[in-house]
Amino acid sequence: MKQSISKVLAIALLTGWSVFAAPAFSGRAPPNMVSGTVSGVSGNQIVVDGKSYSIKLDGAALRELQHVQVGQSVDLVLNGPPAAGASQVVGIHVHDSQH
Repeated sequence: MKQSISKVLAIALLTGWSVFAAPAFSGRAPPNMVSGTVSGVSGNQIVVDGKSYSIKLDGAALRELQHVQVGQSVDLVLNGPPAAGASQVVGIHVHDSQH
């Protein structure tokens, strides 16, 4: 009986912890993602918050770039870490301006 109570308490504790832990991590951006305001678009380059990123030429991001305008808020998905010079944009999500 004592072991049963201990097991139930352990399960309840773990369940409670997992419920509260999920929201704490959900607000973090994935490591290969950059969010910000577009400050320039030229050819296969996009400038977000003053930093230039290359667009992968054979991907959907190049088509998406045609609809991006300076001043829009965007999320860029990269194929590597944002700090790596070889990383390229493989996805662009423009935030809806209506909130």
